[in-house]
Amino acid sequence: MTASLSKAFTSPLVGQAATGVAVALAVALAVVSARDARREAELRGQLASLTEASARASQTWRAELAGCHTEAARRSPAEGAITRVIQPGEDMATRLASQGPAGIDVCARMEAADAAVLASLGNR
Repeated sequence: MTASLSKAFTSPLVGQAATGVAVALAVALAVVSARDARREAELRGQLASLTEASARASQTWRAELAGCHTEAARRSPAEGAITRVIQPGEDMATRLASQGPAGIDVCARMEAADAAVLASLGNR
C-alpha cells in the first residue's frame, strides 16, 4: 500500500493537477480579498457618513434642548414654567399631587380631539 501511495504522489500528472489546484485557489483568494477590501472601504465610508449625521443630529437636539431650557427659564410660574427639578429619590406621586405637570390639559384636549376625529371617521 505504501508503494502505491508513493507512486501516486510522485506521478507527474498528480503534480500538475496539484499545481493547477494551488494556482486556482491563489486566484480565488486574490479575488475574494479584493472584493472584501472594496466592501470594507464602502462600509467605512458609510460609517463615516452616519457618524457625521449623528453628530449633526446631536448638535441639533442639544440646541433645541438649550432653547427649551431658555424658554422655560424665561416663563413665569403662572405660565406653567418648570419651577424646580425633581431630585432622585423624590416621590413622583407626591410631586404630581402637589404641582400638576404643565401641559396636561393640552394633552387631554388633544386626546379628546383625536377621539372625536376617529369617531367621525368611523361613522362614514
